Order: sequence, then structure tokens, then C-alpha cells
Amino acid sequence: MNITILDDYHDTVRALACFSKLAGHNVRIWNSLTWPLVYYRRKSAFICG
Repeated sequence: MNITILDDYHDTVRALACFSKLAGHNVRIWNSLTWPLVYYRRKSAFICG
């Protein structure tokens, strides 16, 4: 399963006790402001191309 966690600017999700439940999954954590640019570029490429 692919899991994306957005807006974790302080990188705190990995320190949570429940984060271990995601072991074995493809987890991507965005903790910078670059994720909106990547998302919208991919979306526009899908729609336009």
C-alpha cells in the first residue's frame, strides 16, 4: 500500500508510537514546501499529456 503523509514540517510522524503500524508499506512523508509543486506538475502532466 502507498501512503503519503503531507505537511509534516516538523518531522514528528516518525516519532509517534503508531508509526510502527505502517511497517511494510510504502510511506512517503513530505516535510517541506516542495510537495505541492511535484503534485501539481504530475497532475497537469496527466491531464495535458
